[in-house]
Amino acid sequence: MPQPRRLVVNKELKWISAYSWAPDGKSIAVFVQRQDLSAQLALVSVENGSLRVLKSVDWHFPAAVFFSPDGKYLAYDAPAADGTRQNDVFVIATDGSRDVPAVVGPSREFVLGWSADGKHLIFTSDRTGSMDLWALPFYDGRAQGSPQLLKSDFGEATVLGITSTGSLYSAIYNPGGVAPNLNLAPFDFGSGRFLAKPITAVQSWTGTNFLPRWSPDGKQLAYVSVRGSHIAIGIRSIETGQNREVVPQPNFTPSRGYFWSLAWAPDGNSFIVGA
Repeated sequence: MPQPRRLVVNKELKWISAYSWAPDGKSIAVFVQRQDLSAQLALVSVENGSLRVLKSVDWHFPAAVFFSPDGKYLAYDAPAADGTRQNDVFVIATDGSRDVPAVVGPSREFVLGWSADGKHLIFTSDRTGSMDLWALPFYDGRAQGSPQLLKSDFGEATVLGITSTGSLYSAIYNPGGVAPNLNLAPFDFGSGRFLAKPITAVQSWTGTNFLPRWSPDGKQLAYVSVRGSHIAIGIRSIETGQNREVVPQPNFTPSRGYFWSLAWAPDGNSFIVGA
């Protein structure tokens, strides 16, 4: 059985939430709230769990935080103030040298990540009346020029990630009352058509498998599976079609807690989970 390694054990902390791995896999961007209710955006060392604070923030923790491809910057978003719908996007250097507003205005803006070359910051905004997808030119730690519209009426989609070639994947959830399931199907992105009918990725415990995440090399699909007595991380091999499970110890049970996030380490040898 794999033994999880506690990365941060600090009695001064009331809450810690992990966001994303650094491209080199050596640190993790986190939000922490201390016992005195002060809050901070920080980096945690994967090697020894040390916490390096980047800045103090109010209780409005970011909805998302993304490392730039070169690991030099973090893009994050945050509400402008209590009682307002305004949400802005900021960029902070990972060495703490600068923290600059990237997209600020009366609208709702939410950061979605970076382009593959790190030259554009991707975000959504309702500045036109609908929630659209935008790209902001970015260079040398600062925004350059005006945002470029990528797609209108993008909606409130959940972004799954941006590939190394610059494709953005998103999910739109259909509240139809049907139990969720994981399916796989080949897709031609040139023609926008499926090449075959979907197959069920997980044959067992249908309706209890969620949070699908591709491994960095694209050869494995991880997911969370809720069982009656425990919660497991399933891993499907795309090459063989075989599924295996990792059961963290001590067990997480549906009555004791749950997983809300799952991500691969950049080298594909570890997971980081929010639970």
